[in-house]
Amino acid sequence: PQKGLDLVHLYRRMILRMEQLPGVDSASVAESTPLRGQGQTAIFTSGTSAKPAIDFANRYWVNDVGAGYFATLGTKMLAGRDFSGEDADANTCILNRSAAKALFPGSSATGQSLRRSDRSMNSGKATTRDCQVIGVVEDAKYTSLREPAPPTVYLPFGVNTDRLSTMYFVVHASTLAEARAAWLKALHELA
Repeated sequence: PQKGLDLVHLYRRMILRMEQLPGVDSASVAESTPLRGQGQTAIFTSGTSAKPAIDFANRYWVNDVGAGYFATLGTKMLAGRDFSGEDADANTCILNRSAAKALFPGSSATGQSLRRSDRSMNSGKATTRDCQVIGVVEDAKYTSLREPAPPTVYLPFGVNTDRLSTMYFVVHASTLAEARAAWLKALHELA
């Protein structure tokens, strides 16, 4: 809780610092990056879905990302807006085109509600968390260039992020050397 919140705020300060340094266009943070070959999944249903909450047919990729992640990677925003990078993002989400089409066929996803359902492996207890769709982005491939992009739900990096210690910083800079220098300078100054 407090340790996690401190880490969230540290990462946000590091991103802001990197963006101030020479050659850096933008920076962000993500749990998983394209073509890394792995990611997390979770069960999501639309607010109007009549399907059972725990149904593995409703399993989607999930990725916690920071504000500016899509711009940093050059992923086009198709509708709505990006995350703001504030704690107020906590109950929002962004879908890729494939997830929007699967969850809200024939209608706009922006403004709709999603429900995430999880079941504890230890207790068997089911929990749910709702989010409002604030945007839709183009598909990005996370496992292979040959396979279709997985339907993905992007959650805001922040207070609800479960795996804070395994986040990746993403930096768009003029050169790899400038990106590396910005990362090292921010790390040295702030962490």
